[in-house]
Amino acid sequence: MKEKPILFSAEMVRAILDGRKTQTRRVSTYQRFLWTENGIAAQDGDSPVACPYGKVGDHLWVRETWSSYINAITLEVGYVYKASHGLLPGQKWKPSIHMPRKASRITLEITNVRVEHLQDISEQDAIAEGIINEVYVQGEPLSSCWWNYQNKIYGSALDSPIDSFRSLWNLINATKHPWESNPWVWVIEFKRVNDDEQ
Repeated sequence: MKEKPILFSAEMVRAILDGRKTQTRRVSTYQRFLWTENGIAAQDGDSPVACPYGKVGDHLWVRETWSSYINAITLEVGYVYKASHGLLPGQKWKPSIHMPRKASRITLEITNVRVEHLQDISEQDAIAEGIINEVYVQGEPLSSCWWNYQNKIYGSALDSPIDSFRSLWNLINATKHPWESNPWVWVIEFKRVNDDEQ
């Protein structure tokens, strides 16, 4: 088993902690794939392509926006996370890319890996990406309305999970890999590993 870091935004960390997010899609450096009897191969078809995030059974430790502090009584170093403590007044956050392994609180085990075009995502997989139903009428969620991540007005909604995921994807990736470009992506399915299982 190998272990590698993976970055998630605070919002997606919350989705993992809530148990809503069990998949992530990451753009592949290869943008032409062939299917061979030995699995996935690159555009020349000569050599298999391994997912850079790992294979089934490997672990991913989550890098997220964080900060450290020293306990005034024990003098031990502790950590706080923007996903859980984002409203702390005056807190200075460190970028996720600089998080060391010892500060990570979430470990994921890869349960499946595949490649597909981004726009081939199903409604079920869009929901597994951690998108949320955020529109309520008299306290009850509307199952046909999904959060619009690009529209900052609270309560803005879209009609399908795929539309919601598209808005999330473009919020993060529109500059280099917008939804409309339909890139090949690695689909990484995972489950959270409890501390005593690591």
